[in-house]
Amino acid sequence: MTPLGRARLRLAPGVAALALWASCVSAGGAPAQVGQPNPPPVSRAPAAAVPAGTPGSATTISVVLAGGRTAADLFLPDTEGPVPVVVVAHGFSRTRATMRGWGPRLAAAGYLAAVPDLPARSDHARNGTAITDLLRQLEAGAAGRPVDATREAVVGFSAGGLASVLAAAAHAGVALWVGLDPVDRGGAGAAAAATRSFPAVLLTAAPSACNAHGNGAGIAASLKGPWLSLAVAGASHCDPESPGSRLCGMICAGGWTEARHAVFADYTTAALDAVLRCRPEAWERLDAARADPRITRVTGPGLEPLRQVCAGPRP
Repeated sequence: MTPLGRARLRLAPGVAALALWASCVSAGGAPAQVGQPNPPPVSRAPAAAVPAGTPGSATTISVVLAGGRTAADLFLPDTEGPVPVVVVAHGFSRTRATMRGWGPRLAAAGYLAAVPDLPARSDHARNGTAITDLLRQLEAGAAGRPVDATREAVVGFSAGGLASVLAAAAHAGVALWVGLDPVDRGGAGAAAAATRSFPAVLLTAAPSACNAHGNGAGIAASLKGPWLSLAVAGASHCDPESPGSRLCGMICAGGWTEARHAVFADYTTAALDAVLRCRPEAWERLDAARADPRITRVTGPGLEPLRQVCAGPRP
C-alpha cells in the first residue's frame, strides 16, 4: 500500500472533537463536488475579503482537485518573473477561511500563496492528492503568471499537516514541508516521510487531545531528509490558524492569541526564505531559535546540509 493509501482513515477521536464546531465557522467556499463530469476550465473571481489588483490581494479560482470541484484563494506577490509557490492546507473539518490570513503575509514576503478548500474531511490521502493536483495546475499557469517549479513548499496545519506531508512525499517538486502542529493518523504521515528526502520544519504546540497528544512527533522521527522541530512556548493547537477563532478555544485549551500565532508565522517565513531562497538573514533567524524565549525546545538534526549548498541569496 502506498503512503497515500495508508491515509484513507478517520482522524483520532481527540481531533474528531473539532467537528462539533466546524459548522459554526464561516465557510471559505462551497463543498467539493465529487466526480463532476467534464469540469469547466479554471475560473477566477476576486475574493470578497481583499480588494483585487493590489499586492497581496486574493483571487479565488475554481479548480478540480482529486476529482472534486473546489475553490482556492491565490495571493500574488508584487514581484517580476517566476515566483516561488507555497500551498497552505487547513485542518480537519475546517475551510480555507481559517488559513486565509497566511496569504497576504506570504505574498508580501514574495511568495505565491495558494489556500485551497481541501475536498475531504477525513480522507487524508485524497486531500494529499488535492495538494499535488493544485501544485501541478499552478505549474501549468492556473495563477495567470509563471511559477518557479524548483521552489515549491507545502504548509499544513493539524490534519492539513498530514495531507501536506503526503503531498511532499508524492510530488518531487516540493522543496520544503512545514508542519504547523501536524497530526498523524495510523502512521500514514510517518510512512510517507520515510519514502522521499525533503527538508522539513515543524512548529508544535503542547500535546493535547486536539493534536492527538503530539503524535506529529512520529512524522518528524521518520523524516528521511534534514529537519528541525521548534516547540512554541505556551502555544495551543489553535494558534497556527489565521484568522483565529474563539470557538477553537472552547474545544482546544489555550485558545488563540496573536502573539503566539506570530511565532508560527515568523519561523515559517524564516524557513521558506532560508530553504527556498538561501537568504543568510533567514538562516540567522533559525539559528537564533535556541535563544528565543518564545521557543521552549529545538529538536532534530537541523538543516545544515541545505545551508552548505546555498551559494548565496536568491531573488
